[in-house]
Amino acid sequence: MAIIDLGKVSITWRGAYNGSTAYTPKDAVSYQNASYICTANTTGNLPTDTSYWNVMAAKGVDGTDVGTTLTTQGDILYRDGSGLQRLAAGTAGQVLLSGGAGANVSWGSGFDGNYKLHHVERYSYTGSSISVGSVSGGEADGQKDCIVISGSNYLTITPAHADDYFRFEAGVSYYIPSNNAYGGLGFMTSTATNFSANRNFFFRSGQHSMGNGTAGGDEYNFEWIHWAGKASEIGLTAGTTYYARTIGQKHSTSNTIIFCAGNGNGNDRQHFMQLQHWKKQT
Repeated sequence: MAIIDLGKVSITWRGAYNGSTAYTPKDAVSYQNASYICTANTTGNLPTDTSYWNVMAAKGVDGTDVGTTLTTQGDILYRDGSGLQRLAAGTAGQVLLSGGAGANVSWGSGFDGNYKLHHVERYSYTGSSISVGSVSGGEADGQKDCIVISGSNYLTITPAHADDYFRFEAGVSYYIPSNNAYGGLGFMTSTATNFSANRNFFFRSGQHSMGNGTAGGDEYNFEWIHWAGKASEIGLTAGTTYYARTIGQKHSTSNTIIFCAGNGNGNDRQHFMQLQHWKKQT
């Protein structure tokens, strides 16, 4: 029976390349962080010589040795604008905070679920009573939905966080000398002390929330309003300073309402406004 020599039928691993070794096809070697397979009988021809060798596997791009970047228990690996970096462990109770896109992570206190009373302020209006009869519709000062009853008084607030909590309270005395007169009260903010910029009417009780009917008249009252909630709920931006005041509302009838009538004792008898600013602990 004839014998047929097929030669090598599989790759033979020969280890690191040696220039004095004779290599035959299907021999494989390692050389400079790559592996090569012999394609023709050769001795002394480097594996980079494509007349005798083909590349089997080439070295990839060097990565970062995280073992040298992270050095201490509790370290965190993150990427900055140029590569991998080490953030050392924070102190007990801190949390990892993101600065958003384009910023590095950092340690911070986070929100512990608590609020701290940050600011308390009030004003009292002690000027003349304000008589309002027929007025035009609109939200400009002196129109139906913005009767100025605070004089030049206002409160100042600067939210530190969108979740800062505010409580506004106000009391207003009023007198309705005849029947069919209606009005209301509200709160507004502005970024100007004269309330000319970024006017925000975040609460109004409505033009019919106080008043009388056909049988009314000679009516004295002291109305109380309040609003409580987060800065974000009334469109206040963290870091921006705002000014707040109480305003009156008047329905379309020509019958008169007199705001800040002032039948009583003390500086608050006509109109007062106060606020509490509770700062989110972050």
